Amino acid sequence: MDFATKMENDKRENSYVDPSVGKVSVRRYAADWLALKPMAAGTEESYERIMRLHVLPQLGKKTISQVTAADVEELYALWRRQGAMPNTVDSRRIALSGMFSHAVRHKRIRENPVKQAEKPANPIMQVDERALPSFDEISALAKEIGPRLEPAVWLMACCGLRIGEALGSLSRGHLRRHVALPAAGCAYQEFLR
Repeated sequence: MDFATKMENDKRENSYVDPSVGKVSVRRYAADWLALKPMAAGTEESYERIMRLHVLPQLGKKTISQVTAADVEELYALWRRQGAMPNTVDSRRIALSGMFSHAVRHKRIRENPVKQAEKPANPIMQVDERALPSFDEISALAKEIGPRLEPAVWLMACCGLRIGEALGSLSRGHLRRHVALPAAGCAYQEFLR
């Protein structure tokens, strides 16, 4: 099939992408995307920082239609060489993919190069039980942090709450109603009563 026939077929199927509309730089497209995309303030700040510090220095001068899966895989490799942990690489990948998915939806490019790129490995890290703090270490930390925040330490240690969740439970005064006591025989049982 020649180019003209393919172009006519693409137009008929509404899959035609005018090559000239993909000639905007990644830097410009990222700025426009961030300005137009509705998102929470924290997400917007995070995405802006990812673009400014980790994407645009490498891809900013390319046009969005020039970015390939190989470029994206090289970017992943660079981030890993710079010491980024797998979850950090994944967070950056999500932001980058969001921008290119927007470009696909708005018919600036045919395919998202991030989705074409091989996703970086994110192995599940096994918890080394020997590295967990002992009851005595948790007790010392809880005592040292003071009576106001001591329950937060125990919530994190016993229930697996994250810092924000533990502090949020304390600030709303819902500590007793929302904490399920651990099974009998738990080393922390006495403290939680």
